[in-house]
Amino acid sequence: MQYYIIVFKLLYNIAFKLLYIKLVLIKNKFGKETSGYMKNSILLRKLCPKTIEQQYNIYDGLCSKYSFEKIIEGEKKVDILLLRGILQRLGKSTENLEILLQEKDYIQIEYEEMIECFIEEGRYKEAEEKIVSYERDCKESENLKQQKIHQWRAEIFFNKKGYKISYDEVEMALNCTKRNLRRNETIWELPMTMTEIQLHQQRLELEYLLGNTKQSQEEAKKLERALLKFVTDKELLVKVYPRTISFLANHCYQTEGYERCLFYCKKGIDILRWTDSLLYGIELFQLQANAMKEGKLGSEKERKQADFEAYAMESLYNEEIQLDEVVEKEIGEELWEFI
Repeated sequence: MQYYIIVFKLLYNIAFKLLYIKLVLIKNKFGKETSGYMKNSILLRKLCPKTIEQQYNIYDGLCSKYSFEKIIEGEKKVDILLLRGILQRLGKSTENLEILLQEKDYIQIEYEEMIECFIEEGRYKEAEEKIVSYERDCKESENLKQQKIHQWRAEIFFNKKGYKISYDEVEMALNCTKRNLRRNETIWELPMTMTEIQLHQQRLELEYLLGNTKQSQEEAKKLERALLKFVTDKELLVKVYPRTISFLANHCYQTEGYERCLFYCKKGIDILRWTDSLLYGIELFQLQANAMKEGKLGSEKERKQADFEAYAMESLYNEEIQLDEVVEKEIGEELWEFI
């Protein structure tokens, strides 16, 4: 009997040590990733709404309910496209949050930066070649990847003045995440990612160029209200709000609605001042000055102040502009009058 007890203890000790070794190996292999999953999931759990309907509006079109729940519980890894999409629908920017990225996420980010740089520089052939490589090399979140591809191609065709083809690409991009107005008339009541917002902004601009001015104006008003409601992070808001408010202000100016144009300009400029940003600054300050001049709005002193602000903003981007000389020539005042 004693013999069996000794053998049992020996086998028990061996089994315990083997289990310990196995656990150590598992920790060494997966420990960092597992803690990363938990780190991201804790953040998402903290930010996510509690009701089923509100949660549905966050993940719908981005991933399945099953995947969303696994991500929240830290049982499933999440790539940068999906993580960014979920956070942005929650109104938050990934730039100011402590999140864990995987190696392939950096590859995704590098592709995005290169393609967007090529498009901005007008190197469309190189951009298309890089898009093909991106489609081949990046395997995660297929719907979000395809959305980015359609968005990039829409920008290329837009820059080439192929507005109808660009519009079709935008429609296909929005279909990827179920945020197409044709499929859901209540989209302005739903949270959206930055990509979805940018696509709707581009769609409205294309509709305007294709002659559907009235509808694009009405939808832009709804989008403007949706941005103020859902985008709670000011770093995100300033990336998209000035574009929409500039679109609205420009439409009013073109139709001689100078008071309404001035109203939109002031809203946009207030956001720029609140966020210390210059995005769309030239357009908004120039529209403000022109609307006040054409509509004879405000006092003469206020109109001169608006002119000065427009010239001052332009001089930040154009080194050839000598602000003191321009102010004296165009406004008829000394620079110190406005400082």
